[in-house]
Amino acid sequence: MGIVWLHERTLIALPGPAITGSLLIVAGVVVLARSATGSGPAPAARPAAEPPAGRPAPAGGETRSRILIGTDTYPPHVNGAAVFTRRLAHGLACRGHDVHVVCRASASTRAGGTQPEGPVLVHRLPARPVPRHAELSYCPPWRVRSQTARTVEQVKPDVIHIQTHYLIGRTLTRLAGRSGIPLVATNHFMPDTLLAPLRLPRFLGHRLARWGWRDCARVLGRAHAVTAPTPTAARLLQDNGLHRPVTAISCGIDLDRFTTQPGPGSFRPFGLPDRPTILFVGRLDPRESKTSSTRWPPSAGTSTPSW
Repeated sequence: MGIVWLHERTLIALPGPAITGSLLIVAGVVVLARSATGSGPAPAARPAAEPPAGRPAPAGGETRSRILIGTDTYPPHVNGAAVFTRRLAHGLACRGHDVHVVCRASASTRAGGTQPEGPVLVHRLPARPVPRHAELSYCPPWRVRSQTARTVEQVKPDVIHIQTHYLIGRTLTRLAGRSGIPLVATNHFMPDTLLAPLRLPRFLGHRLARWGWRDCARVLGRAHAVTAPTPTAARLLQDNGLHRPVTAISCGIDLDRFTTQPGPGSFRPFGLPDRPTILFVGRLDPRESKTSSTRWPPSAGTSTPSW
């Protein structure tokens, strides 16, 4: 059994940006966490979404919807949640829905604005560069509130789908509650992602992690439906304070791009022997459990997997 590690060194080689980004997110969440969730009168009926130009009608009698996806991370950011959100948006648009994404501008496009991204319309909130870290940007909480509310008013979505409970996600949660717009939440949150770069004392890290889970459950608990990528992730949410059903929906694998049947000699260009091989693609991050993965093959027995 061979194991190949393909990883990023972001958190190790660039501790400064990682720490700065973590602190900015934590600080912003604390500010918005103090805001009470408003409730208002039922909204006026919204017009049905017009057929998006050049897109097919939804298949199987599916109702066409105007969907607003809210996320605090979106490409060109490179992480699982950003990639998942883009694929989700484009997948829904290809099914004939009118899809909009609201996110903050990247460091390179910090002016914000609305740009088409193929069949998806992306609304980027103006962001400011982080001093001495050109690759990072942040959007002040007061600007998140005003710009996100303006986007909701312009788009008039039939449903809102948040990908995070941070600044944009919780603002959309509050707006959806006030306007009576159905809200779906998908959780990608793991406290270790934010806390690991800070290298805090263990007792303080555990305390902050518990607070983070409680805050996450408080925001996601207002959604009409909550999803997570795996059954384990769904149970983790429920074990940490979300007292409601969580549906596990896999991120999926594009079988047109990936195959489970490499042919003879497939590994030769990489200097690897022709034998069952596990490829790990991810960060050198404590929560990725590299050690656990390394220990798995010997305990798996001597039989050769069917793949």
